[in-house]
Amino acid sequence: MIAINVDIELGEQSAMKSFHLEWKGNSKQFITVYGPSGEGKTTFLRALAGLEKPTSGRIEIEESIWFDSSTGKDIPVQERKLGMVFQNHRLFPNFTVAQNLQFAIKGKDCPILELLISKFELKELLHARPNSLSGGQTQRVAIAQALVQLPKLLLLDEAFSALDSITRNRMQEALCFFKERLDLTVIMVNHDLHETLKLSDTVLLIEKGVIVKSGTPSEVFQNQVRKGKSSTGKLLELKQENGYYLCHVLIGNQIVQLKRKMDQSNQLKLGDSIDIEVS
Repeated sequence: MIAINVDIELGEQSAMKSFHLEWKGNSKQFITVYGPSGEGKTTFLRALAGLEKPTSGRIEIEESIWFDSSTGKDIPVQERKLGMVFQNHRLFPNFTVAQNLQFAIKGKDCPILELLISKFELKELLHARPNSLSGGQTQRVAIAQALVQLPKLLLLDEAFSALDSITRNRMQEALCFFKERLDLTVIMVNHDLHETLKLSDTVLLIEKGVIVKSGTPSEVFQNQVRKGKSSTGKLLELKQENGYYLCHVLIGNQIVQLKRKMDQSNQLKLGDSIDIEVS
């Protein structure tokens, strides 16, 4: 279980000066924190990590209290058993990729080190130094560096933003593999709706420093098509049901659900554009 209920005051230097973040849900799932820029998504991660101290409230992760203002408890970052990859993540510049990975485990044996190197395609980069890596390569190393510590909670801030689409798909698969392998809870800030729909078990929608909606991707993004409205969307899912096809279509940042007769939908493929008009 994850339970967070905190108030955070950031002061005059921040565009948004106060946040109230409250959510309770299951751990061991992939949770995406979604919303416009500057609305509190990264602040949510920083509070969980212990990098942003709340003004008041409580954070509980799997029956362990990490922060409680009423008792003064505030577990240090290094004792929270988590991995973190934030935007513009920096590796140790004087270390090679291999040395960065070894430093993260403090010279101890790691049973998944070789598997991480393979899945995140780092073998050819092991002797390279960070200043020779591309942004996407640095992100791959950073995720592996976070996972090599065998955390129970992994915090990612737009971890795949610097990757091309093909590499991005492979790295998504690698992340999901290790989530299952390590029985991880993954919490990722994301602006990419397609990636959010693909990866998430739960979505937290943040607006103006408040979690305004939470649930499965369908629950958070799904909407009904209003009468008299015409739109074009992308087909995400197609299911046969009682002589009809049930279509889930992405329009803007909403998923709409509609039924189509089988003879209208036989040639449809996932990703196709669909014109919707309701009279």
